[in-house]
Amino acid sequence: MVERICRQINIKPILPLWGDKLKEILRDLIRKGFEAVVVSGKDKIPGKEWLGRKINKEFIEKLYYLNYLKDKFGLHPCGENGEYHTFVVDGPIFKDAIDILNTDKELQQGQWFLKISRYRMRKKK
Repeated sequence: MVERICRQINIKPILPLWGDKLKEILRDLIRKGFEAVVVSGKDKIPGKEWLGRKINKEFIEKLYYLNYLKDKFGLHPCGENGEYHTFVVDGPIFKDAIDILNTDKELQQGQWFLKISRYRMRKKK
């Protein structure tokens, strides 16, 4: 779809991660010190229970287990089809980190959302 839209407006897309190994992209995010949590997900897969989960080794393994079901559910490991969305709360380029303190989970039109009602900015050393 990206390529088609770019052709229509006569620009060349630059897609540096396109075609890379998906599992390695997620592992690299963790290795580089970024912390992200799932803040949105499709109703059935991955589902409500994924909201608030940190992207970590366990997350990746569970995601790849679910990926075996992709023929049935259309799951993309990096969420490229809107299966899930994340919020980065910390990383090596951030001056402060975000601690999520209170949340609610809400279903809207087949999509779960993590509503963050309270958070704290934390100074990093």
